[in-house]
Amino acid sequence: MDGHALSELEGVVLGVVWKFGPCTPHAIRSHFFASRSARFSGSAGAIYPLVARLERAALLRSRSDRLRRQRRRLYEITPAGRRRLVTWISPPFRDQDVGALHDPIRTRVYFLAALPAPERRRFLGDAEAGLRRTLDLMKQDLAGYRHAGSHLSVLAMRGAIGLARAQLRWLAAIHDDVVRAGARDRG
Repeated sequence: MDGHALSELEGVVLGVVWKFGPCTPHAIRSHFFASRSARFSGSAGAIYPLVARLERAALLRSRSDRLRRQRRRLYEITPAGRRRLVTWISPPFRDQDVGALHDPIRTRVYFLAALPAPERRRFLGDAEAGLRRTLDLMKQDLAGYRHAGSHLSVLAMRGAIGLARAQLRWLAAIHDDVVRAGARDRG
């Protein structure tokens, strides 16, 4: 880990620990599970080993803590971890950082010809309904960030809302083309 650019997951984990203060790996996982993004896994198999690697690289440090009868480890970012976080956040950006975003719906549309036309319609309807639900939840999150006075979180959520709205427009625009393509289209 020393000397190489942080992966997105490493950068996000460092950012979560920096932003929310000393926390357990479980609290980091909870942050991922509460997120509207499905980009990263909050699985124990991903987070616990990553936190251990960040600690071995001296980007995080831990201390023992007791919560009721349970012993736990609280992690905080080190000065070296903060420097790496700042480097990760800062330009210049790699092409993959500013290219097409991870989008499971778009990926599935690429292979949608495998489904018969009625299933394609169902796919598009379900995708739209899911996006609308997520958009409603993001609007609630936005209101919470505003109430908390978290200006940068408000800006980030506005970006997520804008992307969800653009994705809804894209789904509406392709609906007729996808359905009309029929079985003849192999992608």
